[in-house]
Amino acid sequence: MAKKRAFISGILLLSLCLGFSGGVAQAREHTLYRIDRSREEGRTHFELIFSAVPEYEVKTSGQRLDVILYRTGVAESMDKLEAGVELARSLLAEQGEKTIVSLVLRRPPADVEYSTAKDPSVLRLRLSWPGEGEQTRPAIAKELGGELSVGRRGVSMSRRVDSPYREDWMAFFREYELPLRVDPDLVYTFPPFPGFLRPGDLESLPEKMLDSGEKGEWAEALGALDQAQSGDASDRERLPATIARVDLLLRQGKTGEGRRILRMLPVRNQEGYKEVLDYLGAYAAASAGNPYLGYARARDMSFSDDAPGQWKSYAKLLEIETALGTGHAERAYALASDPPDKDFPDRKIFALRKAQAAFATGKQKRAVRDLKSFPRVLLRNHPRALAQLARYSYENGNYGDALQLYSRLANSLPDRDWERVAMARFGEAMSDLQRGAGLLGKVSLMRITDESGDCRARWRAETELADLAVLNKDDADANDLARAYHNIAQRAGSRAIREEAAFKRILVAHLNGHDRAAVHWLAPFLREHSAGKLQSHARVLLVDILPGVVRELLEKDAYIRAMALVQKNRESLRHARLPLDFLYDLGGAFSRLGFFDRASRVYEYMMSLAGNPEKREDVFPLLARSYLRREEYSRSADLAEKYLEEYPGGAHQKAMYFMLVKSLRKAGQTERAAGLLRSPDRPVSRKLDAQAGRLLFSMERFGEAQRYLARATGTRWRKASPELLLQSAECLYRTGVFSQALPLYSFLEQQGYQADQARYRMGQIRMKTDREEEGTKLWQRIVDRNESPLWSDLAEEGMAIEALRKRDD
Repeated sequence: MAKKRAFISGILLLSLCLGFSGGVAQAREHTLYRIDRSREEGRTHFELIFSAVPEYEVKTSGQRLDVILYRTGVAESMDKLEAGVELARSLLAEQGEKTIVSLVLRRPPADVEYSTAKDPSVLRLRLSWPGEGEQTRPAIAKELGGELSVGRRGVSMSRRVDSPYREDWMAFFREYELPLRVDPDLVYTFPPFPGFLRPGDLESLPEKMLDSGEKGEWAEALGALDQAQSGDASDRERLPATIARVDLLLRQGKTGEGRRILRMLPVRNQEGYKEVLDYLGAYAAASAGNPYLGYARARDMSFSDDAPGQWKSYAKLLEIETALGTGHAERAYALASDPPDKDFPDRKIFALRKAQAAFATGKQKRAVRDLKSFPRVLLRNHPRALAQLARYSYENGNYGDALQLYSRLANSLPDRDWERVAMARFGEAMSDLQRGAGLLGKVSLMRITDESGDCRARWRAETELADLAVLNKDDADANDLARAYHNIAQRAGSRAIREEAAFKRILVAHLNGHDRAAVHWLAPFLREHSAGKLQSHARVLLVDILPGVVRELLEKDAYIRAMALVQKNRESLRHARLPLDFLYDLGGAFSRLGFFDRASRVYEYMMSLAGNPEKREDVFPLLARSYLRREEYSRSADLAEKYLEEYPGGAHQKAMYFMLVKSLRKAGQTERAAGLLRSPDRPVSRKLDAQAGRLLFSMERFGEAQRYLARATGTRWRKASPELLLQSAECLYRTGVFSQALPLYSFLEQQGYQADQARYRMGQIRMKTDREEEGTKLWQRIVDRNESPLWSDLAEEGMAIEALRKRDD
C-alpha cells in the first residue's frame, strides 16, 4: 500500500512540474478556458473562467493555494499564467476526473476568499496580504515539550491554551457567533439643485433645464442642456454649463463620466469657479467608491471670504462624511460638533452624522438615543445609520428592536445591493431565534438559503440551520451533519465562515464518539486556519481527545500509529496541560520503542506539571532511567542525587541510589561509585550489594567483592542469579577459599551456565588440592567437547603442563 501511495504521489508531482499543458485528456463536463490576474492595494485577484463553474474545493497551506476542480478539462487555447509580483509559480495536474490548479505564492496570504456570485462562469479568488509589521516567523519545535524554563520555583512550561467551552463543547453551538454586521455604503449628501451655481450663471443656462432640475427630472434637464449647447461659446463661457452637466451626471450616479469631464477641464479660465470644481471633484471621488481621495480633497478645500456660507457648510459636511467613510471618526465628530446656521437646509444631516461619529468613537448609548430621535424617512435614506442601530440592539439583547430595525434596513437597501439585503434578512432571522420565535427564524433561514445565491448570508444561514439540528437533536444523522458543515467549509467565500464550519464538523464527530475522525480532521484545520480565531479552541479540543485516542491505540499495541499521532500534533501538545496518566503511557510507549530522547521530553514535561511533591517523586526514577538509557550519565546522576536529597527515605530511595551508582560507574567515576556502595549509610538492598560486588570484582578487590556478593545471594544461594554465583565463585577461587568455591562451580556446571569455565576452575581446584587425576579428567572432558575454544585451549595447555611435570618427576 505504501508503494502504491508513493507511486501515485510521484505521478502527481511529475504532472505538477509540467506546468500548464494544453488539451483535454478526456471528455469532461466543464472546461477551464483561462486564468486572469489583477491587483489592488493589499489584494490580488485571480479569476478562473469556465464554460460553467464546476464543483470545486479551495485549499490553502502556507504559500500554496490549490483549486481542485471536479469533472473539468483544460482548453487547448489556455495560456500559462506567468509568474510575477506575488505569484512565484503556477502549476496544473490532472488526477482522474479532477484537475488541480496550484498557485505557489511568494509569501503566505493573510486571507483567501472565493466566490461565484456575480457570474456563474467565473470563480473569483481574492487574496489579502498581511501589512507591514504583521508578518511573523513560524515557531519550530523538534520534540514534544521543547526546552523547559528553570526558575526559582523549579521547572515550568509556558504558553498554555484554554477554552471556555472545555467542559461543555455543546455550548459552542449555542454561544459562538460571528459578528452580525451589515455595512451599507455611506450615502453622501449633495446640495439641492442647482448646487453651487451663482445667480449670474443661472441666467446663461436654458430655462427648460432649470425647470426640469427643480422637479428632480435629471435626465430631462441634461437633455435640455445638450440641446441648448452653443458651439460658438468660449471655454470660459461654457464653464457654467459644464459645471451644470457634471452636477446633473453626479445626481444620476454617473460618477465616472462626471469625473472624466472634470479631468479634461483646462486649468486656465477657472478663476471664480475653482471652489466649485474642487467640491465636485471631492464629491465625485467619494461617491465613486474612493473615500480616501475624497477625504483628502475635502480636507484641502478652502473658500474665499465672499463665498456663500451654504457652500462652506456643504463642503464641511462632505469632509465629515468622507472622514466617517475612511474611519476618521474623531475628526468627523469634532467637525459635526460645530453645526451650521439654522437656515441650512440639511441641518438634520449634520446632526445625523454627529450621532454616527459618536457611535463610531464609542459613545454608543448617547448616539443610539440621538439616532432613534430622527424621523424614519431620514433613517431610511441613510441605511448605515439603521445598520448601526440594528447591530447595537442585537448585541445588547434587545432582539425585538433588532428585528424591526433589520427589517427596515432590508427594505431601505436598493435591490441591486442584494448581498447586504440578504444579510439584513439574516439579521431578522437571528433576532427571531434569539427572542424565542424558533419556527419563524428557521423558516426565514431556509428562505435565505434558497434565495440568496452564493453570498455570506446564505452560508451563515446554512451554518445556523446545522447548529439548530445539533442543538435540537433532530433526526439528522451525525454523518449528515458532518457533511453539511464540510460543504460549508469548502464552499463559503468567507474565511471566517469556513473556519467556523470546519471546527463544528470536528465537534460533531467528537460529540458523537468519533474521536479518531476528530483528531484526523484537526490536523489540517490547525494548519489551514493557523491565524484564525478558533485556533486556541481547536488546540484545547485536541489536547482533550488526543490522549484517549492514543491510549486506545496503545491498548491495541499499535505503538507506531500512536507515536506517529503524537509526533504529528506535537506543536499543540507542547503548550498544553496534559493529564499525567496519559503522559505515563506516552513515556512508556516511547521507551518501549527505543525513543529514549522523546521519553525524556515527556518525563521532563511531567516534572513541570507535577506541582504536588508526591507526584514529582514518582517521575524522578522514570526521568533518571531515560537519561541513563540515552547515555547522559551526568544528568542521570545529578537527578538521582537530587532525589536522595529531597526525599530521604522515599519510596524510590533504593532504585535512585542504584541509578546514582550505575550512572557514576558509566561516567567513569568508579572510585566515587565504590565509596557510595561501601558507605554504611546507604540503603540496605541485595540489588545494591550485588552492584557493589560486581564493581569491586572489576576493581580486583576480590575479598571485599565476595562479602557483598555473599550478602546479595544469601543463604538460599541456589535461587540467586547464575551471574552472581559465578562472580562469587571466582572471588572465592582467587582468594584461595576452594572449599566454598567448589560447590558453587559444581552447581553452575549442573545448571549449564558457563559450564566449561566451571569445569576448568573445578579442575584447577583439584590440581591445587592434590587430586590431579580428577582434575585431568575434567580438563579432558572440556577438550573432547570443544564447546568453548578459550577454555578448551586453556584445558589442553594445563594437561600438557601437568604431563611435563609428571615426566620430570
